[in-house]
Amino acid sequence: VIMKKRYVFLIVVTLLIGVPILRFIASKQQMEQEMKEAVYDSMITELIKKNIKEYDPNAFTDDGIIKSYKIDSETISQNPMGGIGFLIYVNNLSDLYVRITLHSNNGGGLVVNSFNPSPELINLLEEKYGQIY
Repeated sequence: VIMKKRYVFLIVVTLLIGVPILRFIASKQQMEQEMKEAVYDSMITELIKKNIKEYDPNAFTDDGIIKSYKIDSETISQNPMGGIGFLIYVNNLSDLYVRITLHSNNGGGLVVNSFNPSPELINLLEEKYGQIY
């Protein structure tokens, strides 16, 4: 009888601890999936291209420094100040990157809140176009 009570007690304690943990994990995975979907949305990719062209007017052409970019899906995360942060790599080079933060605008959509090129990318852009900041 005492052993049965112990097992029941252990099962109840395990459920009381385990169920909230499983819910937390599931909600975190759902939030990560929603952030990835937002970052890869066509509207956001257009905003990224627009921001790139502000730094490199010839981007995505033979005359531009920035020929291509790739979103690093491993870096997509919730920003502590709100929004979504991630990196894009330029021309498939790890030292040429841009750190981007997206935030919600008043209409509920996302906007690029910060667009910070790596020092190496800034140097290349400034060599070609002059001071960019």
